[in-house]
Amino acid sequence: MTASTTTVTPIRRSTRTTKPPETFMASLFSSPNATGANSVDENSVALGPAQTRKRKPNATTSERDDNDVEMAPPPPPIKLCHDPLWSPEEHTQFIEGLRLYADERDATKKWAKIAFHIETKSSQQVRDHAAKPFNSGRWSPEEQSRFRSAVGLYGTADKSDRWKAKVMAIIVQTRNPTQCMQRYRKQLHKEET
Repeated sequence: MTASTTTVTPIRRSTRTTKPPETFMASLFSSPNATGANSVDENSVALGPAQTRKRKPNATTSERDDNDVEMAPPPPPIKLCHDPLWSPEEHTQFIEGLRLYADERDATKKWAKIAFHIETKSSQQVRDHAAKPFNSGRWSPEEQSRFRSAVGLYGTADKSDRWKAKVMAIIVQTRNPTQCMQRYRKQLHKEET
């Protein structure tokens, strides 16, 4: 093997001269001279000895420049979601959205699509609305008949068939999937005894 040679280049130091720290510090705290070179007015910022920069005028300063632009206030935020209460029309659109997007596997996309269908509610509001019971208390004869037709169409449901409970809730229209599943279990228990 042959030995390779590498050349090392020395690091160049800056040729800029700096003031010794004591001279710089002394110039910062020195009193202004007769010429006013170190004087600072209220619209200036001291940068060092004899160096000042004018501040830009703002709301607190009285100076205005011809180049200043008057800024308009920001527009009010757009309110996408109206009333937290659901109107009958919105609830009908919600039911239609559930029917349209029942096959969507991704729950996040499903709620977003239903919210887009409704147009006045966010996906979070749609999800919360779906989680709340639509109705509580006794089942009306109409609800019971719609529930029986749903069970007849989609067969039996168990814990693993949550989608069937959701479809039953869509058909019943006034109950959520949990209520439909509980009703089914209650009916099944009555038939067994």
